[in-house]
Amino acid sequence: MSSHIWMEPTHMHFHTGHVAQIKLYRGEMMQPQPLADVEAELKLYKPDGTEERLISGEIKDDYYLINFEPETEGFYTLTARDVNGCYAKIIVPVGHHLQGPVNPVGEDLEVTPDFVQEYHLKDMIKISVSAAGNPLADASIKATYHFYDGNDYPYTFFADASGRAQFIFPEKGHWMFAVTSEGRRATYVVMGVR
Repeated sequence: MSSHIWMEPTHMHFHTGHVAQIKLYRGEMMQPQPLADVEAELKLYKPDGTEERLISGEIKDDYYLINFEPETEGFYTLTARDVNGCYAKIIVPVGHHLQGPVNPVGEDLEVTPDFVQEYHLKDMIKISVSAAGNPLADASIKATYHFYDGNDYPYTFFADASGRAQFIFPEKGHWMFAVTSEGRRATYVVMGVR
């Protein structure tokens, strides 16, 4: 089975009229591997609900740099899907101090927060796991953060019968939630828990 893909921002938030840059990685537990042959379909869901396909950006040492120029403030959901059934999602805030509810975009497998905000140490996040828009009951969710350097995911927890789960952030940093189901893999990254 292939490793996960995930995305991380170059900044904690972006502004209209400026290029937003997101890094697309492949690897395990937020530890990147070389990207020489990764092909990914990229979609950008804008705050007004419209969808735009993006072109993979330039290859750097161990990531693709994806660029887009936001036109309005709000949450932009960026998704990537590779040819191996790996899926990644990140919600990119454009503007200051944004918070609010978000919904799944209907991918084959996805992890979605109920609410996007600036998270701090010991805050709780509520997430849902879905497959083709339907709740994925009892899904195993693995979590790690980008400062962790162990050999296995430091946290594993489970969704309930309605595909919902909650997690309290025990460390600062970018956090990745990963789910595997029927050969597909999905990740969601929370940026910069403070």
